[in-house]
Amino acid sequence: MDEDDEDDDDDEDFTEEAVETFPAGHEVAVTIAEDVYPNAIDYFMGNTIDSDIDLDEDDDEDEEMEG
Repeated sequence: MDEDDEDDDDDEDFTEEAVETFPAGHEVAVTIAEDVYPNAIDYFMGNTIDSDIDLDEDDDEDEEMEG
């Protein structure tokens, strides 16, 4: 039973407020995410994303090739 009491003490020593290993970590993570997948958050949230790609043109080309 003494081991359980020791484990509880260890958990209390490390809180999120007490340990901050890299203060700018959130900003770095967002920057990397934007480099890997631009507008990922907007896509996930369902926001309209302006794109240089016009998907309607691709449909017209496919129809011309078939007929």
